[in-house]
Amino acid sequence: MHKSQRYAYKIKLDYINVNQQFNGMTEIHLNTQAMDATEIREYIIYELYNKLGIKTQQYCFGNFFINDRDMGLVTVVEIINEEYINKKYNSEKGILYKPVTMHYKEIYGADLLYRGDNIEEYKGIFDNVKSENITFEDKKRLVNIIKRIDEAKTTEELEKYFYDLDKIIKDVAITKAVSNNL
Repeated sequence: MHKSQRYAYKIKLDYINVNQQFNGMTEIHLNTQAMDATEIREYIIYELYNKLGIKTQQYCFGNFFINDRDMGLVTVVEIINEEYINKKYNSEKGILYKPVTMHYKEIYGADLLYRGDNIEEYKGIFDNVKSENITFEDKKRLVNIIKRIDEAKTTEELEKYFYDLDKIIKDVAITKAVSNNL
């Protein structure tokens, strides 16, 4: 596997001054594209999403410096957090799930595959909930949705659980098209 000295950075803009923000964001991610020789894959993915009508978080290219040392090209991306969800959906209701890194999926169940009704099989989801006050009933409800999606046999059945199935199909197509596993 390719080793890189380039790291991704997560920047909290409001760490010292709680009112500080940039374009309405208080957190950004600087992705150094360490595993992408072209350094543009992530940016192209965001462009594809937007061209297909799937709104993404804010993003742009940037040249990143630390103490006058050029760290290279980065994609600056808005962090998906409660603030982003509130802004995008104009609501403070709901639960933000952020599964752990997918390569742990066999252990933690973060891949959204139905693994049975036991809540413990979905630790990769529930151990990383970003919203406060998640209940056992909330967890059971999500597992039930994953189960129903897994059991669905028709588009009509899937549409009961997805707000916009067309966008989800586009998302899967983009993910597959830009995957290194083609």
